[in-house]
Amino acid sequence: MDDIPLSDVRRFERELLDFMHTTKKEVGEKLAETGKLEEELEGQLRDAVEEFKKGFHATEEHTAPKSEEPAEAKDEDETERLQRRKPKPPEQQG
Repeated sequence: MDDIPLSDVRRFERELLDFMHTTKKEVGEKLAETGKLEEELEGQLRDAVEEFKKGFHATEEHTAPKSEEPAEAKDEDETERLQRRKPKPPEQQG
């Protein structure tokens, strides 16, 4: 689910469960019947999730704004410089 925007996770979960209860009912029934997630059933579950994801439309792009992208430090000086750029929490501001 790493490719689902955080703002859409709850909707994704709700709609996926609805999809599983209506369209892929047999997968849930088999899991409830056996109580085990055997390899074959796991494959069916993965396939069902992938099928659902193909039809799921996120409400926003899954890209972080430039200011939120993680920066990789090349050396210690750059690490210190990057840390200075981060705003301090109010309790640490002087």
